[in-house]
Amino acid sequence: MPLYRVRVELEDSPGRLARLASGLGSVGANILSIDVQGLYGASVADEIVLHAPVEVHLSALTQAVERSGARLLSAEAVDHHAAGDAQVNCFDVARYMVEGRGSAEEASLVFALGRVVRADSVLLLAEDEAKTGLAHDALREQQTVTGQGSALGVEGEIVIDAPASWVMAAPYQRSGKRWVAVMVRGSPEFTSTEAARIRSFLRFVSVTEDLSALFDMS
Repeated sequence: MPLYRVRVELEDSPGRLARLASGLGSVGANILSIDVQGLYGASVADEIVLHAPVEVHLSALTQAVERSGARLLSAEAVDHHAAGDAQVNCFDVARYMVEGRGSAEEASLVFALGRVVRADSVLLLAEDEAKTGLAHDALREQQTVTGQGSALGVEGEIVIDAPASWVMAAPYQRSGKRWVAVMVRGSPEFTSTEAARIRSFLRFVSVTEDLSALFDMS
C-alpha cells in the first residue's frame, strides 16, 4: 500500500482529531502515526503518516481532510523510512553527530538537522557570516526565531531571498564559537514544537565534543 504524509491544522478542541481520523478512514486510509505539534495560537498541526489502498489517490485523501473541517497544510507520498519510530529517529540522529565529528562534522550536522525537522535546505553560518535577517536576529537575541521570506546575508551576498519560503534560525555553540543553523522550506510554516526540537538538538550538538571523547575507546 502506498505511504503518505499529511500535515493539517486543527482547532485545539475535543473531537476534532477523531473527526479527522474518521474522515481518513472513510476512504480506506490506515493511520500509522500521528505527531501533534504546537502552532502559535489556538490550533495545532497534526503530521499524519498513513497507508492508503492503491486505488485511493492523494487527491481523495486531501478531500477527506477538507471534509473533516481541518485545514490541509501539505500532503505527499513518502518512502517507508517516514513511518519510523520517533524515538528511534532521535537516537539515530544522535549517533550521526557523534560519528561525524571531525572532517565530516558539518555535513553530518546538516543531515541531522534535516532529520529533526523537515526542511528543503539547511545552512550553517558562523557568527561573522550572519549579517542580516533572521540569522542575525537569532544570534543577537540568542533564541530561535521564525519568519517568512527573510533575506540572509553572508559577507554581503544574499543567500536566501524567497518571499514564499518559511525560515527558522537557531543559535548554537560549536568548538567555542557562536553559530546559527538556518532551515528553509516552502510550506508550511515552522511550528513551536519544531522550534523546541531544534533547540534541544542543538544543545546536544554543543556537547558532542565531550561525548566523542567518552565514546573513544582507543
